[in-house]
Amino acid sequence: MRKADVVTGLAFLGFSVGYWLLARALPESPSIGDPGAGELPKLVAAVCAIASFALVVKGIRGEGNASAPEGQAVFPAKGIAFLAWSLLAAIALPVLHTPVALFLYVFGGVIIQLGARGWKLALFCAPVVTGVVYALFQTLLGVPLP
Repeated sequence: MRKADVVTGLAFLGFSVGYWLLARALPESPSIGDPGAGELPKLVAAVCAIASFALVVKGIRGEGNASAPEGQAVFPAKGIAFLAWSLLAAIALPVLHTPVALFLYVFGGVIIQLGARGWKLALFCAPVVTGVVYALFQTLLGVPLP
């Protein structure tokens, strides 16, 4: 059994359930057959839950090789920081609204993964990702974002 995979899978499974519950609070579509603002977050939560469950099963079966050399943690501090940042972003979404929350989430996520040296990339990626998501959903799909 690989404890790191089981712990990581269970943590993300918990995150997925929480994210699903938060997504249920988003408004439904006023017309039948059109996706509402909460449909994509629910889909993301479901996919994340399935992947998390698969990781738990993989960890219990002991499949795969350990990803860290002997004596080092398999679940690094970056992973914990990114999980905490994701949970904070999900909680802040209803308060900050999508554009601001998404900008901060992408900016912080890039900084967490690359460290302080990645601030230029973070400053580039955050507005680009936010703009693309906003344009895709608000303009092209006509789905209102919270």
